[in-house]
Amino acid sequence: MDQLLCQKADFIVAYCDINHFKPFNDAFGYSCGDDVIILLGNLLRQVIDQEQDFIGHVGGDDFVVVFRSINWRERCEKLLHSFTQSIYQQMPEEQLDYWTEDRNGMRRRFGPLEVAIGCVHPDPELCLTHHHVAMLLADAKHRAKSLGGHQVFFSRRRTPEKHCPSET
Repeated sequence: MDQLLCQKADFIVAYCDINHFKPFNDAFGYSCGDDVIILLGNLLRQVIDQEQDFIGHVGGDDFVVVFRSINWRERCEKLLHSFTQSIYQQMPEEQLDYWTEDRNGMRRRFGPLEVAIGCVHPDPELCLTHHHVAMLLADAKHRAKSLGGHQVFFSRRRTPEKHCPSET
């Protein structure tokens, strides 16, 4: 990202996160959770343009995609569709509808896993480093997750509201 920003290049960054992954992982174990992470990584590799785009694994169930391809939204929608199909085809029924504790320790019902994607279009004149892009992405991811379900949220913000302390 820093290289693209220095080149004043045009790009979109997408932050992909699986909704309710922690309760799923807690209910069915790390092995099942790892299988879902691998599934998402493989699906991402299938939907990107390998000549132009880049996938980064942030950790856990979080991935970042730097899109240089112009049909990035179509690719994100295809990812959501492919993930849904794969979940229904590959998971046993008990992993599609189950009860377990949420992050607050409250027992509740969860349905099939879903992906939230927050997307940003950084302004290369005002976003000077990947840290600025990360601030934009954090907000976009939060908004995508808050909408619930499979979502692609595109933020209209192109610069972060606050800069890093070292830049003020």
